[in-house]
Amino acid sequence: MMTENKQYLPILDEIFKVRSYHADANKCLKPHYLTAFLLEAAWKHANHLDLGYEFMQEEGVAWMLARIYFEMEKYPVWRNEITVRTWPKGTDGLFYARDMDIFDSGSQKIGAATTRWLLVDQRTKRPRVPELHTDILIVNKDRHAVGRKPEKLKLNTGKEVDRLTARISDIDLNNHVNSNKYIEWIVNNLAEASQSNHPIQSLQMNFLSEVKLGEEVVICRETDDITGTTLFEGLKDNGSKTCFQAEVRIK
Repeated sequence: MMTENKQYLPILDEIFKVRSYHADANKCLKPHYLTAFLLEAAWKHANHLDLGYEFMQEEGVAWMLARIYFEMEKYPVWRNEITVRTWPKGTDGLFYARDMDIFDSGSQKIGAATTRWLLVDQRTKRPRVPELHTDILIVNKDRHAVGRKPEKLKLNTGKEVDRLTARISDIDLNNHVNSNKYIEWIVNNLAEASQSNHPIQSLQMNFLSEVKLGEEVVICRETDDITGTTLFEGLKDNGSKTCFQAEVRIK
């Protein structure tokens, strides 16, 4: 519920520390923990704006991440702190847009991200827009962290590289596989050399269908030699439904 006379901050800074369990073998922040930090900052700002979990429960809707794109110049390492600066920037068709800048402990920008969200009716699972105090959502509509939008991804189903079943530890408070788990899945299916020596420069993931406990997901991979990207697609229901698509660029 909107609070009378509250001073809403159009931009929020949130500090995160890279703990030992966030780091990979090179002591760098793992990509799925990076996205966890980004989304946690987004949730905290939504709560500050009185548009967070409690508001959505009252309205019978939920924020659903539809697309995320991030790019990194360098990754923070174990014991480092980063600041995630985040702001909503209005709508993009049916989507609500939110961006993030990422700074190291010396206030140098090391990365950025843009996200797209849907408000989904908790009963029908279809988009529904309740009445929102929208003025604060458009204050920074022309402020962009990155120079591209997370558009639809066009890719052909590649070669099967993994087959997974959603387990209890994969499920979040919305009762489906957490978005960061998909990032972990595709990182596990990058070429071994890419994982160890060449960090992810950019990653886009589009979430197309939720995965529930016990559902099987087939992960397919292909390489686009023209763009130098690795493309992923996650399929469920015996390959009949796409649950996610991703595009990864390695340094």
